[in-house]
Amino acid sequence: STRVGKLVMKAAAEHLSSVTLELGGKSPVIVDASADIEKAGRRIAWGKFLNAGQTCVAPDHILVHEDVAKPLAEAILKYWEVFFDGRENTFSCMINEGHRDSRKAMLDDHPGQLRLESPKGVLPNQWTGMLPILVFDAEGEDTRLRQEEIFGPLLPVHTFQNLEEAIRSVNRLDRPLVTYIFSSNRRVIKEIERRTTSGAVCINHTLVYLFNPELPFGGVNASGHGRSHGYYTLREFTYERAVFHQQLPVSVADMLRPPYNGFKRWLIDFSLKYL
Repeated sequence: STRVGKLVMKAAAEHLSSVTLELGGKSPVIVDASADIEKAGRRIAWGKFLNAGQTCVAPDHILVHEDVAKPLAEAILKYWEVFFDGRENTFSCMINEGHRDSRKAMLDDHPGQLRLESPKGVLPNQWTGMLPILVFDAEGEDTRLRQEEIFGPLLPVHTFQNLEEAIRSVNRLDRPLVTYIFSSNRRVIKEIERRTTSGAVCINHTLVYLFNPELPFGGVNASGHGRSHGYYTLREFTYERAVFHQQLPVSVADMLRPPYNGFKRWLIDFSLKYL
């Protein structure tokens, strides 16, 4: 978390040690009216479903155009039901009961009435998990759902009328690890890329950008700093030590040491002007 990351960075400062932080955050999913809703629903459901939402790059909340909000929610629930067929071993548990209860408490923290929708399914009696839940009308500024990384199978859904609203909503929060965009409109995609900041941007899918070793992985500001994967891992976790060896008996630099006679002054002036 960002809170723990600050503690790590503070401790490292005592030793002037370099730090690489990967902190996750509230990664948004922006879905505009031009998106393939069926495909978006399936891919969002998988991205949020994986390990019951307990991954650093899990979609944290959805910002969807009001015209396609209902079919998107229906698609997500449909595919969650396809993924989860009622058997315990088809859907991940929470890491422990405390974390599960903390996620449930996020719903109780909201001052207003929330509309909740969950896929059909019966949980085993001794199962430390919770079914995925879509949470509607959870835009309150001071709630845990709005402020904290959810890291579980709760998925708030907020609607917008125009792209400006969605961009403002993203920029009100700390900079996330990844911004997900579902759209077939290139202008919309470029506008979101230009006006938001995140560790990565993933377009028309979730999570899969992690599978490409040619892409740097890491956050920005509150979602961390530093990069890993492939070549970037080598650069991040090693340091480059400069070694200079004067092999020739004479060095040009020797000509620049005092005393500064006329020729040396001319050489210095020439170097400053042309080199």
